[in-house]
Amino acid sequence: MKIYYCSRTHSQLSQFIKEIKKSPYGDDVSVTTLASRQNMCINENVQRLKSLTLINDQCLELQKSKKSSSTKEKQPKKQKQASCPFYKVERIEHYRDTILTEVRDIEQLVNLGKQMKCCPYYGTRFSIAAAEIVALPYNTMLHRSTRESCGIKLEGNIVIIDEAHNLLETINNIHSVEVFGSQLCQAHSQLSQYIQRYRNKLKAKNLMYTNQILFLLSRFVVYIGESKIFTINDFLYETKLDNINLFKILRYCQKSQISKKFFNFSFIMPMFLFTKFFYQVPEPVQNTNEPPEMRSPLMHIESFLKALTNADKDGRIVLNRKNLLSVSSIKFLLLNPAVEFKCIVNEARAVVVAGGTMQPDGHVIPDNNLLTIALANGPSGQEMDFTFKSRNNVQTLNELGHVVVNMCNVIPCGIVCFFPSYDFENHVYSHWTTSGVLKRISAKKKKCKYSEDAKITGAILFSVVGGKMSEGINFSDDLGRCVMLVGMPYPNINSPELKEKMEYLNANYQCGPDGKTAGQIHYENLCMKAVNQSIGRAIRHQNDYATVLLLDRRYQRPSVAAKLPGWIQKDVKNKNFGPAVAAISKVCLFPCVLGHPIVLRTIED
Repeated sequence: MKIYYCSRTHSQLSQFIKEIKKSPYGDDVSVTTLASRQNMCINENVQRLKSLTLINDQCLELQKSKKSSSTKEKQPKKQKQASCPFYKVERIEHYRDTILTEVRDIEQLVNLGKQMKCCPYYGTRFSIAAAEIVALPYNTMLHRSTRESCGIKLEGNIVIIDEAHNLLETINNIHSVEVFGSQLCQAHSQLSQYIQRYRNKLKAKNLMYTNQILFLLSRFVVYIGESKIFTINDFLYETKLDNINLFKILRYCQKSQISKKFFNFSFIMPMFLFTKFFYQVPEPVQNTNEPPEMRSPLMHIESFLKALTNADKDGRIVLNRKNLLSVSSIKFLLLNPAVEFKCIVNEARAVVVAGGTMQPDGHVIPDNNLLTIALANGPSGQEMDFTFKSRNNVQTLNELGHVVVNMCNVIPCGIVCFFPSYDFENHVYSHWTTSGVLKRISAKKKKCKYSEDAKITGAILFSVVGGKMSEGINFSDDLGRCVMLVGMPYPNINSPELKEKMEYLNANYQCGPDGKTAGQIHYENLCMKAVNQSIGRAIRHQNDYATVLLLDRRYQRPSVAAKLPGWIQKDVKNKNFGPAVAAISKVCLFPCVLGHPIVLRTIED
């Protein structure tokens, strides 16, 4: 029996491996970690490509070159193509046996691969069969074809999904496929050349399927010039593709592996001729939206065709027109993640979903290690209202500045202040620079450069909810004794994709006990999930303690407080500014009395 441990990021996987090393089982268990080529490839010629897509394509091309060169050893006149020097089966097998003798994180696996001159990416995949614990990213586990290509078998095994508050969103993102105009044009061009070159060698059935794919691509390009949302069936009918059997086309693509034949295929036809032939869109003065680079775009388009085989109610087709056809896109939006997760639940012996903000279990810290205060007013009595309409009010921004300055005076350690958006953070920062608030903050908290004084005063970090600092980054101990949340980070209600999701939920699920529709509940949950993750940055182990300051009058509503994790909401206190400062002062005496070390962590957005 194996345990598959899944998390969202590679850094979280490394943290998990470190915890295994600390445990009593670290010396007796065989562990392997899977990661992307971008993290594990040691071929410098491939790594310098930077783009994950190009790295994947180049790796597959080098393997193809190796196979083709080995079959043509008897033809000395033909120049052999370059192959990856690290992809050697004997070395990979030796690497596999070595990594299972000791628990190693991703960095150590890569370093070992360099020492043994062996590919860590494939070496770790070879080790799956013999490993007892396999740590892997979400994408590898939650995508069926990726899971199967890695040889991951769930039957009789246990799946643990950490940070599971991201689960539904991740499944939606993995199985939602977006194709850009440039990819459609390039795929059409390559396929046209392929047919011209090999028409006489292709069987009639294969020629029929390739012509059908060409027709599909041409219809997609015609409709990519619109901005519209379709159901799957309506889209197939509108584009005149409802009489084409997509299942047979996908089966042909899989058996023939036609997309892999285009890695080294010359791109003769100028793209602008194809673009002008189908649709003319005026070019903008400057194009900032670059489509992803891809050597064989047909591989990506195959994923889109597969998405079109989903049930009509489970997804939508979103056409997104831009000024330039190459960056216009057509996207399949998955609305029902249950259809993709069901197979994992059915196959595995047990599935465990875990997360610090999930029910029903509490947190590892004692109740008195966390002080959570919802603050509706500042020191002068000005209401803290950071709704979209009121957030730029000068009096409110000044009041927020007074609150932050007072917290800097009271809290001698690190403070992390989260804003609902980058635009609002920049606006507040500019206003405080002009009004002198930042100068007052700097008198207590260092912002940019290291200073010995910071060991006493700590530092303050301004960040954005949903950004890199709000999830996956630990501000344990004195790095973060206070987390301040300014406003509530509701997503853009006018987003077409969010609207479709809310309509889908309203149509398929009943209203809540309070009369709110399923779409409304989902919208609120998106906001509070982001809030909960930001709060959790400061509590990282059982002896940690911190203060959480919720700066918005809306946090005092019972309906909002009810969406906080159980271990937080039971002790949320609605206070005025004076009593709040007094309560926080008592908490912040602890590091001074106990002499805890204060470490500077200075980052400024």
